[in-house]
Amino acid sequence: MKKLFFLLSVFSLTQTNAQQNLVLNPSFEDTSGVMNCNYYGGQIIPAVNWSGGNVGSTDFYSSTLPISCIMHPLNPTSAFQQPRTGNNYMGFASGLGGGVANNNREYVRGTLSQPLVVGTIYNIEFYVCLANLARTGMNNIGLAFINNTDPIFPIHTQIPLVPDVNYSGPPIIDRDNWTLLSFQYTATTPNLDAFIIGNFFS
Repeated sequence: MKKLFFLLSVFSLTQTNAQQNLVLNPSFEDTSGVMNCNYYGGQIIPAVNWSGGNVGSTDFYSSTLPISCIMHPLNPTSAFQQPRTGNNYMGFASGLGGGVANNNREYVRGTLSQPLVVGTIYNIEFYVCLANLARTGMNNIGLAFINNTDPIFPIHTQIPLVPDVNYSGPPIIDRDNWTLLSFQYTATTPNLDAFIIGNFFS
């Protein structure tokens, strides 16, 4: 049973002096292909062109599916949370209950429309919500920039990256409202055009 499960909605990454969002499909609303009625088994979510950062099974929820589908946001046995905007959001687990599985992780991976520019300050914002099926809240939700050609990490556990930004405030325990996480980041490495969101700490 998943014990730390968060929902992610509406992602924005802009330069401090510009309004253009560099995140491709930032609210998961541009869909193509078939959306699953059940949990996704792989790392790629083809319907929205997002993926997981490791071999965990990041989930995609859509209110365009029948409510009987477990991937409908208001299915009683699922996340049971309305999307913040639009019809869709992503879900990821930051740990699984029971024995050696306690350190299992899922991550959300997205792509930028252009690489970060060294020395440029970026505003990073996204919304999270504790899923209804979660047993506890947490902090340490971070983001690490990567190159889009970097492979998916072939592990189920914590990804060995240091996040470029990280939320370390009070644990997020709100199941009813979306919590905004907001950061400023100055790019230090060239050619980074993708990112991974999740818990990078033990």
